[in-house]
Amino acid sequence: MFTGSPQVIVLKSYSRLVRSKWYTLTFTYDSGYLLIYVNGVLDSASDISPYKIYKNSHNFMMGPSNKDHTSCA
Repeated sequence: MFTGSPQVIVLKSYSRLVRSKWYTLTFTYDSGYLLIYVNGVLDSASDISPYKIYKNSHNFMMGPSNKDHTSCA
């Protein structure tokens, strides 16, 4: 599921992860879609074609975040 603006893109995984277990997470961008793979299996995809991804100095954040997405817990 995609929510956000040109400044913030949030893509949610639907996998239930177990604490203290290792996972391989892969994030890709292909033809206007952001994709998340968990252990090599497609977990979530979202069409973000109205937006463009540019090189910038913003941090990549993964995990729970506060409402305005400025920090991760």
